[in-house]
Amino acid sequence: MSTQTTVPWRARSHRTAAAWRRIAALAAAVTLTGVLAEPAAATADDCDRQCRIDRARAAEQANALPLTSFYDLPPDLPPAPAGTLVRAEKAQEYQFDSGIRATRILYHSRSAKDRDVAATGVVLTPAGDPPPGGWRVIADAHGASGVGRNCAPSLMKDLQYGEHLQSLVRAGYAVVATDYAGLGTDGRHEFLSKRAEANDVVNALPAARTAVRGLGSEWVALGHSQGGQAVLGVGELMAERERRGRPDHGYRGLAAIAPAADLTSLFTRTAKMPEASGLVPMIVAGAAAGLPGLRPSQVLTPTATARLNTLRTDCIGVIQASYSDLTGDALVRPGAARTIEPYLRRNNPGTLPVAGPVLLQQGTADVLTTPPDTAELEARLCRKGATVEYRTYEGLDHNGVLIPAQPDTLSWIGDRFAGHAAPDTCAQ
Repeated sequence: MSTQTTVPWRARSHRTAAAWRRIAALAAAVTLTGVLAEPAAATADDCDRQCRIDRARAAEQANALPLTSFYDLPPDLPPAPAGTLVRAEKAQEYQFDSGIRATRILYHSRSAKDRDVAATGVVLTPAGDPPPGGWRVIADAHGASGVGRNCAPSLMKDLQYGEHLQSLVRAGYAVVATDYAGLGTDGRHEFLSKRAEANDVVNALPAARTAVRGLGSEWVALGHSQGGQAVLGVGELMAERERRGRPDHGYRGLAAIAPAADLTSLFTRTAKMPEASGLVPMIVAGAAAGLPGLRPSQVLTPTATARLNTLRTDCIGVIQASYSDLTGDALVRPGAARTIEPYLRRNNPGTLPVAGPVLLQQGTADVLTTPPDTAELEARLCRKGATVEYRTYEGLDHNGVLIPAQPDTLSWIGDRFAGHAAPDTCAQ
């Protein structure tokens, strides 16, 4: 087992610790619409389940953009190579700095079973002309937003990750942020399928270069939570292409922040957590898309199964609130994890070789994707021969780690584009 680098809470900044706490709290409670934020916040004043649902739905609706015809597929759309652009449009509805330009894209991708699917996303660029050679690109993979069509980050005013994404563009990068197939587009979202997610991340790049002038060939993958697992899948996909003699010469590595590192552990742990039990039916929905013949009712209790329509009509905040009164035996049937174990094990990151250097960043107070799971992920990656830097952040939780860790994230990314040797904690 290697020794990771532990970064003090105040990390690489001249800001005070109090200032970082305010920023981290804002990131967790407002900027991110993801897991743990809404149900936990809603219990402080004796808010019951329906009250939590109402609050979460009001927050989601306030941040929502309309699902327009842009997201509809042409009825006669023929199959096309992955990465083929279907359409693009300028977007001005996002609550971003005036110096950031946004373009929506609809493109061809591939499912986990290599079937033609459509995916959407957003391309963010700095205002002005691109530098010589084009903007270097960060292929961003988002954390859990839901599994329904209306849960695409490109249908949110803050693109789900608000300040985090804006900071990447302010640093001079173009950001290509996939929604994942089934979010925005019609069809099933393959939640936590690392191959499907990786395909959507990678295939967004050629589509983005077709849609937006000035994107360069060099890129890194960056993801948080579900997106952390997705970019580790990107690393596996890049390694596979190298073995087949088709390397992507612009790929420079990946950074995974609080990644979903052990899906069985995640499933069994969140089934016991009122503030996160809504992830369980989402995982089951992903498994049902990936395991032929699996019915959610084989895993979930009748009470939990009866609420599944929430996954089709609402997004993560409402889903979490809806299931917040169900845990343990009230949520899942006996042996539930064993029923979907093939899907969970197949999609664990770090089980296959990964191309390019890897940065892992993890808050020590994260109870969702925990430090022990990420440490074991690092060990698996090291055994597969990867170059890994593992950095932990004292006292920071799942969402709160993003903004304080970002100086280290950007420094690592800048070094990859500069061609510097990547740090490696595997040998420590």
